[in-house]
Amino acid sequence: MMRAFRRVAALCCLGLGFLPGCAAEPDALVGPTWQVTGLYLKPGDSGELPSSAAGLAAFSFGETTVTGSTGCARVRGIVHFSKDGSPAAAREADALAFEHLDVEDAQADCRGGAAHVDAALRELLSGPYAVSRPSAAELVLTQRSEAIDAPVIRLTADVG
Repeated sequence: MMRAFRRVAALCCLGLGFLPGCAAEPDALVGPTWQVTGLYLKPGDSGELPSSAAGLAAFSFGETTVTGSTGCARVRGIVHFSKDGSPAAAREADALAFEHLDVEDAQADCRGGAAHVDAALRELLSGPYAVSRPSAAELVLTQRSEAIDAPVIRLTADVG
């Protein structure tokens, strides 16, 4: 009886050793769903989303694609990652560019804070962005522009 218990315990421990390989890598940009948690559109903005829009806008990145929602409409399109101006894998990227984005019409009930976030994202989701990762669960996209205080999209993911 004790021998059988030890075998089962050993097999369980062996199996647990493989589980971390199945989980999303903690620093992976590709894979997790990234929830929009802040939009900094002009100097002095707090970046806070209206409470009625919290948790509605989110995106998932592939190596060449992006899908998600503005909170009021589905989004899908092409994204190109780069590092130091040359094409790169998402994991190594210091920049990305949104291209060929298809944003569906907003849902009829899109109002208030959700409509504000939807409108802002429709305007922002094109062109090049600098990519920074303050932590494994944070992604900051800063629009590449001549502006001193360029617009920023802040996102977070549950990578735990």
